[in-house]
Amino acid sequence: MNRRNKKNSAVNCAKSFYTNKINSKWISAFAKFLSLCIFIPLIAYLLTGCATRQHYVQGLSRSSGKYCVKGVWYHPQKYYDYDKTGFASWYGPNFHKHAKAQGEAYNQYAMTAAHKTLPLPTIVKVTNLENGKSVVVLVDDRGPYKHKRIIDLSASAAKELGVYNRGVAKVRVQALCKESHALSVYLKNYSRRKGNRTWEDIYRQEIGCRAGFRQLTVLSRTVRRSNAEEINRAKNATTITNLMKHR
Repeated sequence: MNRRNKKNSAVNCAKSFYTNKINSKWISAFAKFLSLCIFIPLIAYLLTGCATRQHYVQGLSRSSGKYCVKGVWYHPQKYYDYDKTGFASWYGPNFHKHAKAQGEAYNQYAMTAAHKTLPLPTIVKVTNLENGKSVVVLVDDRGPYKHKRIIDLSASAAKELGVYNRGVAKVRVQALCKESHALSVYLKNYSRRKGNRTWEDIYRQEIGCRAGFRQLTVLSRTVRRSNAEEINRAKNATTITNLMKHR
């Protein structure tokens, strides 16, 4: 009896040892799987969140609520970030001096545009992918509502971009977030200085000229640096030639 009990106890110990070992393997494997399920999406979320940081609207914004056109609801976005490719069209004489979505009268000779969901105002760079031309325009109206068209240009902007005669062209639209934010903040904080000026006038006079001045400053610095490098090269070349002559 004692021998049988000893055998049974040994068998039970072995069974318990192997079962515990198997269970520990399953537990460790499950723990690894759970950690992967939690940490990988978290890291991906953090990385994408840092990479696609959004510039939210903080100043003046008009026509920011959802609206319906021909049974389709549109939800204007709350941030300036935008970079898409699609088709551009233009609108002119039939809408000239009519009220826009932000309240001002439409001027077909101004450098403006209409977009379905971008905040009003937003400054965008529009590039014609067929001829390489690009313009910077102020988005201050809603539209277009035809299929695959992402922006409606004023007549002047369409002429500058090479879209006027064709009517439609494939373009890339990129929002200029810093300029857009600066304009909306200016319109909110300095509304008394607006006077009879339009949004486009304020952008050209207050925001665009400063951005252009910064670009000219950077360009002049680059030119001066390149000139200095050329002068140094010439000096080195003359020094080397003089040394070769004395040899």
